[in-house]
Amino acid sequence: MASHDDDTMPEETQGYKLSQPKQSLAEYEKMDAGDESLQRYKHEASLKDKPFKIKEGARFTMSAKFKVQHEILSGLHYVQVVKRKGIRVSKDSEMIGSYAPNTENQSTYTKKFQEEEAPSGMLARGHYNAVSSFVDDDKKSHLQFEWSFDISKDW
Repeated sequence: MASHDDDTMPEETQGYKLSQPKQSLAEYEKMDAGDESLQRYKHEASLKDKPFKIKEGARFTMSAKFKVQHEILSGLHYVQVVKRKGIRVSKDSEMIGSYAPNTENQSTYTKKFQEEEAPSGMLARGHYNAVSSFVDDDKKSHLQFEWSFDISKDW
């Protein structure tokens, strides 16, 4: 199992007990084998190397769409760590929830996160690196990816 530093792990949920047994990494990898879009995603160029621009002071909202296919997904959290020049400038963790598998009609779930505002001012402008993780209450990371963005005065 891959080790994670404390930055990519969500805060503990008091009083929550895991209802499903742990699975090995090999078992999880087998579950991905039939998902063509996931396989393509894993082989595409890194988002870390393709930063996008955010205008300083701009308000934005992120959302995530996902499917739960095989087993109950307990206590899914979204964890985002943002660094600038190697120094952590923010860490956000948000509970997404618990979901039952839906194999009949393959419907997707959508989680819209709270609106945020990009920092502004001369000192806030520049390049940022981020790591986003989707982690369950068993500390199993279902998806982790690195990405980057630039905050600029103009588009």
